[in-house]
Amino acid sequence: MVDTRTEMNNALKEIVVPVLRKIGFKGTFPHFYRERNQHVDLLSFQFNLNGGSFVAELSFAEPSRKNVYIYKETSANKLRVSQTSKRLRLGALDSDTDNWFSFDSVGILKRRPKYREIASQVVRLVELQAISWWDENRQEE
Repeated sequence: MVDTRTEMNNALKEIVVPVLRKIGFKGTFPHFYRERNQHVDLLSFQFNLNGGSFVAELSFAEPSRKNVYIYKETSANKLRVSQTSKRLRLGALDSDTDNWFSFDSVGILKRRPKYREIASQVVRLVELQAISWWDENRQEE
């Protein structure tokens, strides 16, 4: 039996993580961070407790840590998206909307999910949406 969560994790680690490393992110799956001039960009993967879907959530911590509402003194490598007040789910139109990536078998035929395609979609969204969102928020400080 195929464990869909393991398959999705493997695709994300194989396809998304190398891209994150290439643009300067550190950390271990599912939490990543990138320091730039004391500003910290954050990305975390959060899986649905019921299985079959996940979100890729973006956030940041500026040098003053005004966006960090709990444990402001946390070092960059230990910061988590969940500690911040301003976030964006990758693929959402704005911070008030949601976007979940679904990888469970779907439809009447229960087609096998396309894990690599979903991971590639995450990469495209990092390149098209996340980088500019982090840059915009870095300029606010």
